[in-house]
Amino acid sequence: MAAASGEGTTKPFDWKGNDGDEYLKMYPSDKQESVDAMYKEFHGVTATEIMGEALDVLEKKEGLDRKDIKVLDVGCSTGGLLHVFESLGLKPENLYGTDLSEPAIKIAKEAHPAYKLQVRLYEYALGFGEEYEIGN
Repeated sequence: MAAASGEGTTKPFDWKGNDGDEYLKMYPSDKQESVDAMYKEFHGVTATEIMGEALDVLEKKEGLDRKDIKVLDVGCSTGGLLHVFESLGLKPENLYGTDLSEPAIKIAKEAHPAYKLQVRLYEYALGFGEEYEIGN
């Protein structure tokens, strides 16, 4: 079960209940600045820094062009992390997201109509009609 912090306490989230809506109140934005602030709070670095370094590795060591990279964000909430990837040069049509929260996906779809987004259980998150390979 995922956990979220709030005022020095940690509690388990019930994503099928009202806690998903509470999360949206804590981090309501689909914007990169909100995601970067959340990552900085929880990890000490921004999402842009972390994902930028990961993309650099994929380009330099694996020889991939970031414009061709596809990302699936399971638990994408309002699409903020996908927005980070777009800001780092990935094509919007290569960005996929799934979440259990209908309100979060609604926000994400309004803000990012080119992303492929859906409300779906995580076990079935790969049901976008495309195959995904998991590396060794």
